[in-house]
Amino acid sequence: MRKFLLFFLIAAVSSSAVNYSDEFARNFMFPLSAAAYSDDPEHCLANRFANATEYANSSSFHEVALN
Repeated sequence: MRKFLLFFLIAAVSSSAVNYSDEFARNFMFPLSAAAYSDDPEHCLANRFANATEYANSSSFHEVALN
């Protein structure tokens, strides 16, 4: 129980120091989350990130690097 409380306290304190960026959410996180649920993630990523490189592809995950 103490470990959980310590983890929760550390998470709460560290998350309060993070600022929200609408530009980051719209231009980076939203396209990545859309690609995660897409049938063709390569197409989604290529539209937004010109430097996206796919390293691994299986039926359950795609490993992509944004250089």
